[in-house]
Amino acid sequence: LPEPRHSHATFVTFDGLVATCGGITQPEANSYQCLVLDIGGGGWKHNPSKMGDLPRWSLGDTTVTLQVGVYLLTSEHSASYKNTKTRTLFLPTGSSEWQNGPYLPAGSEGPACA
Repeated sequence: LPEPRHSHATFVTFDGLVATCGGITQPEANSYQCLVLDIGGGGWKHNPSKMGDLPRWSLGDTTVTLQVGVYLLTSEHSASYKNTKTRTLFLPTGSSEWQNGPYLPAGSEGPACA
């Protein structure tokens, strides 16, 4: 990656893009940005024509890749981590734009997982 980053989600889309989104960059800045790996040797690039940025900041997310697209499960925490809500974002296969998805029916006590 072009800069230190942690608590991000790295995944492969159904159509073969390798990407990483969200997390925290150094020095401790929240990131909405998605980076795509240029497999031809160009490294990680911010390329909105291939994958747009997240509509909201995300931290420690989990992804699920299906033929229809990528689901990103992101937790929205209260200050005490009680009543955590798990929300989804969706990137349709072949699209570069993330869409807001629904809250999942069950909350969790910490970050989302799949």
